[in-house]
Amino acid sequence: MSSHSFIKRICATLALLVTCNVGLAAQAIKIQFAKDSASGQETLNAHTVFNHHGAALRRVLLSFHDYADLHPWITEAKLTSPTVGGKSEFLIQFKFPWPIGQRWSRVEVSTDHRNSINWHQVEGTMKANAGQLKFVASGQGVRVDYSAVINAGLPNALTRGFKKRFVREFIDAAHTRATEVDTTGLRFADSSSNR
Repeated sequence: MSSHSFIKRICATLALLVTCNVGLAAQAIKIQFAKDSASGQETLNAHTVFNHHGAALRRVLLSFHDYADLHPWITEAKLTSPTVGGKSEFLIQFKFPWPIGQRWSRVEVSTDHRNSINWHQVEGTMKANAGQLKFVASGQGVRVDYSAVINAGLPNALTRGFKKRFVREFIDAAHTRATEVDTTGLRFADSSSNR
């Protein structure tokens, strides 16, 4: 390899690292909690805009069976019933830090023209696990709106910090994976389709 091509490869690698780091650092994930007056449940709402990798981010978030790779608190995510009428069921195993511990949730998941992912718990050890991930075009990127009721059976005052951390780390990990997908050409399967 000539010194010129070596320098070009180093510069390309450095540019990629700077782009990835700037992309991640610039993402402000706003998280708020609100109480639903009808159900009394607490809803977590998170919003962020990713200025690039929008299509790849959607693909990553539609790869439900890869969720265990996105966050260490998800120990398993597997398809339990194939997609019928745009709906699938997944079993998700969680291992949350103390005092929450291990939980599982079988969720029904539906997608809407790749613009949203909706889920609700069918059964499990969680008191509630339901929500929506919505994707809205924003220039060359995408705005992600995450809204969920996540109740592990403990008072909200004990679990809010865990919920915020989980959502922030999960969305950041999905963005990192989307960056890898876009820059390496690596593609992940879409779990919303029949396998």
